[in-house]
Amino acid sequence: MGKSCFAQHMKYAPEQVKMSTANWWWVTQKLLPKGATIAAVILVTNKTQLSQFSGDKQAWPHATVLIGYLPISKLECFNKKTRSMQSYQLFHMCMCSLLDPLVEAGKNDGKTRMVYPLLVAYVMDYPEQCLVGCCMENCCSKCLSKSDLLGNPVHSILQDPEKTIRILKQTADGHKPQAFTDQGLHPVNPFWRKLPHCNIFNYFTPDILHQLHKGMFKDHVVSWVTEAVHADKPKEELDCRFRAMTHHPSLCHFQKGILLVLQWTGNEYKNMEKVFLSVLDGSVQDEVIECVQSVLDFIYYVHFKEHTDESLSKLDKAWHTFHKKKAIFIDLDIWQHFNIPKIAYNASNKRDYVKQMAIWLRRREAVDSFDSWKLMRQRDDEDEDNTEAVLANNPMISASTALDNDESPGSDAVRAADTLQYGESVYSIPKFPSFKNIDLDTLDKKYGSTEFVYALESFLCHHGMYRPYFWDAWPVKYELVTIDPIRASPTVPAHGRNKEIPAQFNTVLAWKKLPEVGTDLDLLGNKGLHVGQVHVIFNLPEQLGMFPHPLAYIEWFTLLHKLDDHVGMFKVQCSTHSGQWLRASIIPVTYISWSCQLSPYFGHSMDRTWSSNNVLGLCQSFHVNSYL
Repeated sequence: MGKSCFAQHMKYAPEQVKMSTANWWWVTQKLLPKGATIAAVILVTNKTQLSQFSGDKQAWPHATVLIGYLPISKLECFNKKTRSMQSYQLFHMCMCSLLDPLVEAGKNDGKTRMVYPLLVAYVMDYPEQCLVGCCMENCCSKCLSKSDLLGNPVHSILQDPEKTIRILKQTADGHKPQAFTDQGLHPVNPFWRKLPHCNIFNYFTPDILHQLHKGMFKDHVVSWVTEAVHADKPKEELDCRFRAMTHHPSLCHFQKGILLVLQWTGNEYKNMEKVFLSVLDGSVQDEVIECVQSVLDFIYYVHFKEHTDESLSKLDKAWHTFHKKKAIFIDLDIWQHFNIPKIAYNASNKRDYVKQMAIWLRRREAVDSFDSWKLMRQRDDEDEDNTEAVLANNPMISASTALDNDESPGSDAVRAADTLQYGESVYSIPKFPSFKNIDLDTLDKKYGSTEFVYALESFLCHHGMYRPYFWDAWPVKYELVTIDPIRASPTVPAHGRNKEIPAQFNTVLAWKKLPEVGTDLDLLGNKGLHVGQVHVIFNLPEQLGMFPHPLAYIEWFTLLHKLDDHVGMFKVQCSTHSGQWLRASIIPVTYISWSCQLSPYFGHSMDRTWSSNNVLGLCQSFHVNSYL
């Protein structure tokens, strides 16, 4: 709350937006004195490294505060029978000590308080949820379902913290209540027993990585489905299909397949899920496809940061579909019955490290606070400069009017609508072209642009531009670089120690012609978006006239008429004239809406001559991947 950069985002009264719209918040607000403000406290604990992700990502930078280090001790002073139980109690004692300030600060005891810091969520892995919930790891940390019923589609009674504390107290007093055994509890004194307005079982967040990506998908579904593949060597068949999958900028390509992946992370799981349905299509029974699709849909809907009634309904539908279709694996006889704290430690010399870590953290907080102050001052100065510039150019405009117009959401919306309706998009291009002076023969052989000349003639005629009577070399000056990268580059041969770089001609969703004002920009079909493969991105030479945007030569696929009910994706093929000449055209890059990935239809058995570099040219049918 002390960070100046968050000043414009703080809420001091309940309102119908974000977290404060939750029923718990409103119910708890009624239990507090009038005028009280709830300060939501979100706890995060994890044993594993989460400080370094792929690239330069960090976990919620400057949004978290380190409140303590939990000891990891072998507790060899205890015998083997009591050692694990003592480690559970040690954890709860440490957490009780760390969270003790919240006990007094959150009480409704008549003392005057303006802010009530209350625990509202606890982010942790599933084993740690069981540790906090005082239950065994083969039991549910949130409900009273028995361990042998956890896989069944039943509605279970949620854990009650008051009843759990009562059972634990009876056990500590020497009694042996049956509920203690039924719930699989550990005889510990939980740290959350004194926290005000706390239902710890409602604060557990889903462990999507371990429960869904690794657990349900990789450990279970993938292993079941592999055995259901109609092939002599099902693992090798799936491996070949992953290697032959088409490239996409947002997709990690398994160049060596999945069998050689030794260390799996969330990134590998997610990329595998994106193409898994396409990999399976044609090699397993329809019921298996439906079951896998329901699991993938459930995982994707769970990732939503905000839900609507519609998304919740689809989430529930996917859950029911899986349980309805999972019997196929029984019929086939397949299935029978976070590290932020370490950063401070690494900054020390490993001696007297606790003191050094505290100093390091204090210094980092001071630097972050100063950076936030500088950023706030910089933004204020920019706002003042913008206002002065408006007043200088328009003396009839008052300062208040200038400020109002500067932040007018209506004008922004109109500009955005105009831009979208006329097919314009924001793009950036490299300062220097990737390739220069490319002749037509090279465009044909290396870029696969067989219909380039005819497409360019058609484009020039359509825009009323000069059409030459002879053809020279056409410079390829641009390669599109945007938030959604689209690549059009030929094969770069091996040279010295540098390996050969395969050609990359990405597929996109684009308009063949400028849509009329008022057209639905998500429209598919003959008058809407088409699937095409970008072969060349170029700029017109001066002798042909000036065009405001780079152009793209695209070879088209068939129309997006209806979904393939089998996998829930559009199915397309290469579009031709009378089955001979490819349908191709040249369009401005602003007509390109976004990239897409075409997953090849492998059929019952994959052609082993296919690879990720040639499959777009050899395969006859493709699915437009809806999981990217």
